[in-house]
Formats: sequence, structure tokens, C-alpha cells
Amino acid sequence: MCWQLMRHTGYLIALLSWAGLAHAEPVVFYRCTDAQDNLTVQNQPCPKGMRQQKKIMQGVSSAPLPPEPATKRPPPAASAVAPPVVATASPTTTAEPAPVAAPRPPPPALYSCTTREQQRYTGEVAEPPPRCIPLPTQGLDGSPDRAGGSACEVVHDQCQALPSDGLCAAWQAYVAEAETHWRFAIPEHTEALREEFQRRQQLLQASDCATSP
Repeated sequence: MCWQLMRHTGYLIALLSWAGLAHAEPVVFYRCTDAQDNLTVQNQPCPKGMRQQKKIMQGVSSAPLPPEPATKRPPPAASAVAPPVVATASPTTTAEPAPVAAPRPPPPALYSCTTREQQRYTGEVAEPPPRCIPLPTQGLDGSPDRAGGSACEVVHDQCQALPSDGLCAAWQAYVAEAETHWRFAIPEHTEALREEFQRRQQLLQASDCATSP
């Protein structure tokens, strides 16, 4: 069900990113569950016959975490007055320039992937692991096999690298997606999805996207 939630909430992430990551407007979501316990998250009330749960959340933000407060240093202790020293000429020295902070690297590559069912998602690998789709099996007489036999078709998702000039915006949406999955997770998935959100956010903040205008 967690995987289905990640598939069905992709277009909601675009709404959050469009609203602005730093000062976003509140967004209303509806969790809709049908009779087969299939979960859908959408921004409109659920159809009749489905269980509905309404949630209001502020637009997600990928702003850097606040810096730690500076530690106050104790005032220097008063030192004893030293006797006067006769100044002597010394060779002229040139002050060393202050060290320059190393530039931050660009964010890691992201890929836009499409499943065989034409579902799109964003990932960090160019070739995701293959999936095995179950196939119907038949007995020797052509009837459905109910004796426990199984077969599956191995399929591969098709992925393309996102352009570098839009990579910062893609990463911001990628972080926002992870935060939405975490906040809407069922209890047994909350911790794992929270850690995934923090991992993506740290990658974004460590890149040059954090200093881009």
C-alpha cells in the first residue's frame, strides 16, 4: 500500500512545489479508501462509497535547518602588565589571504522513469531493479492451475536523466515528495519514510542548490 500511495500522490507534489517551497499556502488532501482497501490521495473530496479522511497541511519546505546558536566565549582573563619592550625593526611580512570556502558540488543526478503501465516517477538510479509481474497459469488440460504453480514476466522501467539546468527544482520537488509520503504514512511505515525524507533533504542542502538564488 505504501508503494501505491507513492504512485498516486505524484501530481499533488507538483501543487506543493508550484505554491512555493518557502512560503506555501495550506493545501487540503483527501485520503480515499475503497471497499478493497485501495488507498488514493487527492485534492478533491472522495467519491461516494469510499471512506474519506481529510487533512490540511502547510506547503512543504526544503529551506535549510536553522543554524546552531553560537557558543558564548568567556571574556579573556586580565593579564599582568608586562614591562615595556624596546621595539626592533622586523622584515615586512605580507598578510596571508583568508581561506576561501570550497564551492559546493551540484546535486546528484535524478531520472524520470516510466513503468510498463505508463506510470511516471522520479528516482536516483538510471536502471531500477526489474519487476516480476505474475502471469496466469494453466493445467495440462487447459484449465486454470490451482495446484500452486506460478509464473511471472520480468519487466524493466524506462528511465531518462533529467536536464542539469532544472536539477535544483527537480530535487526540491523530490524532497517535497518524500515529506508528503512521510506525513501521510501509516504508523508502521512512518519511521522509514521519515529517514528517507531526511536523507534527501541532506543531499539537497549539501549541494550548490542551497546557495542558488
